[in-house]
Amino acid sequence: MKFKTVGTGALVAGMLLGFAPFADAQDNGSPIGTGWLSGVDFAFGQMLREETAYRTNPTGNPYNQNTNVFQDQTVARQAFLPPTLGVNLVKWGEVPLPYGDTVRRGDFVPTSGNRMNYEILRSETEFAVKFGEQFNITGRLRGIYQPDVYDDFNASSVGDQQQGGITGGIPSLYHGKPNYMGYEVEGKRNPNPLEWSGRNYQLYFPALFAEYHIGDLDVRAGNQQIAWGQEIYLRTFDVPNGLDFRRHLITDRALEEFSDKRIPQLSIRATDQLTDTMLIDGFVSKFQPTVYPNPNTPYNVIASQFTIHDLYSKNGYDSWNKLDYGIRLKDEHGQWGWQAAFVRRFNPDGAFRWTESGVVKSFNPAPLSLGSVVNTLYALKLPGCTNPTLCRQYANTGEAFSHTPFEVAPAGIYTFDEWKKYGELDRLTAIGTWNAAVKDFPALADVYQTPVETMDELKAELNTDFIVSGGSLRGHIARDYFQENLFMLGGTYTIESENNFLNEMIFNLEGQYTPHRVFTAADLNVNFQQEDEYTITATMDKWHRFWESIPATYLVLEVETKNRSDLTGRVLKGYGVSTDRDTPGKRSNATYVVFGFSQPFPNKVYELEFATLIDTGGGLLAQPTGRWHPSGHITVEAFYNYVNGHLYNGEGNNLFSSYGYTNDVNLRLTYKF
Repeated sequence: MKFKTVGTGALVAGMLLGFAPFADAQDNGSPIGTGWLSGVDFAFGQMLREETAYRTNPTGNPYNQNTNVFQDQTVARQAFLPPTLGVNLVKWGEVPLPYGDTVRRGDFVPTSGNRMNYEILRSETEFAVKFGEQFNITGRLRGIYQPDVYDDFNASSVGDQQQGGITGGIPSLYHGKPNYMGYEVEGKRNPNPLEWSGRNYQLYFPALFAEYHIGDLDVRAGNQQIAWGQEIYLRTFDVPNGLDFRRHLITDRALEEFSDKRIPQLSIRATDQLTDTMLIDGFVSKFQPTVYPNPNTPYNVIASQFTIHDLYSKNGYDSWNKLDYGIRLKDEHGQWGWQAAFVRRFNPDGAFRWTESGVVKSFNPAPLSLGSVVNTLYALKLPGCTNPTLCRQYANTGEAFSHTPFEVAPAGIYTFDEWKKYGELDRLTAIGTWNAAVKDFPALADVYQTPVETMDELKAELNTDFIVSGGSLRGHIARDYFQENLFMLGGTYTIESENNFLNEMIFNLEGQYTPHRVFTAADLNVNFQQEDEYTITATMDKWHRFWESIPATYLVLEVETKNRSDLTGRVLKGYGVSTDRDTPGKRSNATYVVFGFSQPFPNKVYELEFATLIDTGGGLLAQPTGRWHPSGHITVEAFYNYVNGHLYNGEGNNLFSSYGYTNDVNLRLTYKF
């Protein structure tokens, strides 16, 4: 953007008319209007972009209803006598009941297939207004439109089933068509300030702040992103902002990923050049969480058999006294440099746990069904006493089940096999998640549920419950947020060498330590999992000219190791799968290797890029990219995301084994003016 001088009239008219008068004023360069705003400088730019991604893997997103792994599989179910009905003389699976069936999920939930993963129209307007040498205002307005191009799941299609449809959760997320762009939490729509979003659109300000600088001091106040790191895929120092995964998860163009994904926060940021070599940088921000894709959208990462209750607003995390703040010092001395930072924040990723569904709906009431038998037996129990075999705490099974993490509803989990498989995908323990629900919610014991010790017992109990319900059960989980302290330290060394390749190569070593970090437990228990976590990242990068006739190539190599969680925050205790036992957990650190390069060609008409993220547990994301600039206004980009989570080491042992659905070919056409 270039600054030009305009007067009051052009300034106001530009704001009202989409800045078209700014373009006219920039052409002739003459001031318009008088008054105290006469002589104001401005800069302005606009961009339009169409973005498309075509899926190349044969199966769709397994986390969505109509592309569920079990849509076309027929699975047998058998019901058994609960131990509490047998006065604890039997175990689950020992006494079969005359109720058994086979179930095919696709008979309850429609199946569809989409070859397109992603289609949006995007517009951005940037502007800056400069009032003298010390004060300016900067803004960027981004608008996104998502057309209806998918054959997607509609919750109303399961509304007339025996179970009565999906009842719990936010209606716009769970009771109708997928909500592609809207961001809602319990009790509040659009909880991000300066964002307005709905099913097919998103309009927000990635930046809208005032800036004041005098001498070496610079202060910014307003909606802004704070970038403390420049790594590809990795974020060791880059912790002030959460990320927005609604549009394309982590599979946009890698070299610009975080600049596009950081959640803007209302912040005050100040930087000051303390000495010739030392910089101090600090911020205070209103806490805003990471935004995950909504259920049944192309890049959804949480199984849609869950109903999520995001407590960001309900529990007061959106109040103005919930602040993040941090300070960083950075210094350089010749070839050496160092930086240190401290941040106290609410972890924007949040942590999930089982929660009460609040849905009052009795078991299958059809005559002679197992659900009707259980309803009758429960009604015969004595009210108000404490023995779960003989006594009940609630008026009926519907009221009792509303105090558990489960909802009697279609489009949930239908079989033990589905329960176990999606535990593997989500890095949750099969036995542990069930036992935690029984332990943390006494109402489950009230309706004949017990903890189990083996997979066979779990299979018998769950399949009995699914038959009793008349189809499937949906799980309910809550998302909470916790404050934490992050300590960061880094060092940099720049090589000076007669070897042309080594000369000016930059080595960077960064570490992050977070004591008592709160994670989603691998069993979803209500007390979460609290661990001390460290992250260590080593980076090497440089610009190197391989050929005199071609511009320099940018090269980067990164290695990172984490001791408690993976890059998406899933605890390593949920890693590893087995056919006959619970997940054993990952015994070593999660370690990642990143390599990337960018090669512009003469006049930058063409550019070639490549980025890859390797999980040493056996997974890979590779992204080759080509860019073409046929004119100064137009850019054409094409890139391919290749994801493989099965290189070696088996299922569930690396980051990517549950993200194979993100394989896609991407095309972006951009026009700037």
